[in-house]
Amino acid sequence: MPDVRGLEPEPAKGRLGQVGLKVKVTASGDINYEMCVRVVEQDPAPGTEWDPRKPVEIVLANPKCPESSPPASPAATPKP
Repeated sequence: MPDVRGLEPEPAKGRLGQVGLKVKVTASGDINYEMCVRVVEQDPAPGTEWDPRKPVEIVLANPKCPESSPPASPAATPKP
């Protein structure tokens, strides 16, 4: 069983599919798909022998993702 935790959903499904496994995707709470979405849990655990007829469950969430550099804000000008 490969470890797909920390991956985005499509690469995780691809990696599991490469070894002949089916995937069941669930969401942890409300997911904003416009933000960073990652696999935060998988069942069974990485390294486990698994029956390929049973789906592997991956749980998606919006973890704290690296932010891109915030735009520089203009310096405040003091008021006279």
